[in-house]
Amino acid sequence: LRPAERPGRVSGGQLEVAALEGDWLQSEALGLVAAPPRLYVAGTLQRADGGYAAMVACFDVAETITSASCWTTQVSGGRGRGLVLHGTSVIAALGGLDETGYGVAFVGEDGASMSWSIDAPSGTGEFDAVTVVGGQPVVGGMMEADAVVADAGPDPGSAVPFITAMGSGPGRDRVRAMVAVGEDLLLGGWLDQSGTSQDTWAG
Repeated sequence: LRPAERPGRVSGGQLEVAALEGDWLQSEALGLVAAPPRLYVAGTLQRADGGYAAMVACFDVAETITSASCWTTQVSGGRGRGLVLHGTSVIAALGGLDETGYGVAFVGEDGASMSWSIDAPSGTGEFDAVTVVGGQPVVGGMMEADAVVADAGPDPGSAVPFITAMGSGPGRDRVRAMVAVGEDLLLGGWLDQSGTSQDTWAG
């Protein structure tokens, strides 16, 4: 958006700052981090063969509007959710890896992709959000159909839940958004309270 207080810009005007073009049926961006002069995006690509890939891309938007990315990394079978900058790396939360699991990707300038993944039955585990608290990256999502926040270290064994929320119903519970406030976390998502609906939840 073009802020009204900037000279020569009109309030509410839309400005395209980046576009990712390629040979896929559709694509979407689900996570954004602005770190001038760069913009980092995490999302999902649907390929022409019907398969999916998680995507993390870097765009240089310092001087001009451009569709050229600094670099792009794809993780086949995944769905890119949230991302956060941590040191020299981009950490991305990945859900729905071929519908059989979920994981975390530590992505660097060399285009490194998947760091690790956890096998899980379809619909029982996905990561949706990632942030940094006290220097430690953490992910939020769903483990064994319960809403969860867990450490996001360099291997699957470090995904140890330290916040788990269970609704009163038998359905899935999930953290969909997460933001750090000092040493605390604000969470948004849903808990299944009746077995037939998913109720908005913040914690």
